[in-house]
Amino acid sequence: NEIRGEKIMIEAMKDVDGVLILAGDHEAMEIEGRIRYIGQISRKEVNELYGNAIVGLCILKPIENYYYSQPIKVYEYMAAGIPYICSDFPGWRKLAEESSAGICVDPENMIEIRKTIKSLLNDRSCAQEMGRNGRKYIMSKCNWTNEEKKLTDLYKSI
Repeated sequence: NEIRGEKIMIEAMKDVDGVLILAGDHEAMEIEGRIRYIGQISRKEVNELYGNAIVGLCILKPIENYYYSQPIKVYEYMAAGIPYICSDFPGWRKLAEESSAGICVDPENMIEIRKTIKSLLNDRSCAQEMGRNGRKYIMSKCNWTNEEKKLTDLYKSI
C-alpha cells in the first residue's frame, strides 16, 4: 500500500531498465510493462521470485513506527542472497552496514532511489557480492544456534 512504499517504488521505476514485481493484496495486472502486480503467491512462488530477482526493494515512507521496526522482507532478501535497497532509518542503516548487503536511501529522494536501483542493475558483480554478504550474514548471525543461547539465558534469568 502507499505507506509501505508502493507509489515510491513505482515512481522509481520510471527511466529504469527493469521490471518491478509487486506481490500481495492486488489483482494481477501489468502497468506500462515495467510494473507487474502478481497478486498473492505461495511461499514456493516467493522463493522462485527471489531466485530470479536482481535486487530487492523495501522503501517505506518515513513514518515513526517504521524507524525502529525490523523489516522481515530485508531478512528474506538476505537469506535468498539478494542485495537490497531500503529506507534510511537508524536500525535499517545499522543492519545494512553490518551485513554489507544493503544500501539505504532517503525514501523521499526519488533521484537517489532511481540512481541506486540503476547502479545495482548495471553492476551485477557488486550486486552479487552484496547478495553473498547478506546470505553469509544470515547464516552466521540469524540462526537457531545463536538464538538458542539467548533464549536459554533468558529462561535461566527468570
